[in-house]
Amino acid sequence: MPRERAARKSKQMLNAAQRLFARSGYAAVSMDDIAKTAGVSKATLYAHFDSKEKLFAEIIEIESPHVEERVPIPEVFEGDAEGVLRNFARGLASFFADGRGLEIYRLFVTDLHRFPDLVRRFHAAGPMALRARLSRLLAQMAERGGLSIDDPDLAADHLTSLIQGRLPFDRAIGLPPPDAAAIDRHVESALRLFLRGYARASRGGEP
Repeated sequence: MPRERAARKSKQMLNAAQRLFARSGYAAVSMDDIAKTAGVSKATLYAHFDSKEKLFAEIIEIESPHVEERVPIPEVFEGDAEGVLRNFARGLASFFADGRGLEIYRLFVTDLHRFPDLVRRFHAAGPMALRARLSRLLAQMAERGGLSIDDPDLAADHLTSLIQGRLPFDRAIGLPPPDAAAIDRHVESALRLFLRGYARASRGGEP
């Protein structure tokens, strides 16, 4: 039980710190602010995290794999390229639209430059791991004859860029999230463009 209470207390402080870092930036947040927001004493906070730097690093280490986990990408392609890519596109768009995804994005673009080692680890465990899985999926689709893709890594970049669009920036500057209908319209438009661009040519030579 003491161990469980300590784990809950740590999570409570980490959640408070993440909200503050995402809202105000790393430099503007003090350990006093974190303790007050988490509803704990400063002594309790320091008993779990002996510096703001270590607390921030812990948040990044925890959140890095969540970027990949929240976007569905099957390891093995079993058919229905359009349906599989639609699920991926909706997951990625929703990640940037919701509050948790926005917090992670803000941490990444505003404060990770202070911690170059963390940048590399976050990039490898989050965005690049996601890209690698998507690239493997697209390569399988090409092998099965569904799409014409010579460079799966580049195709993965094209698809994610189409899906993200301006959504991360709009959310980062405080614009409200799009509603479900707007996300669906955006996803369907991006998907049509991608599938048309990477469609196999017909026998007559036209896609």
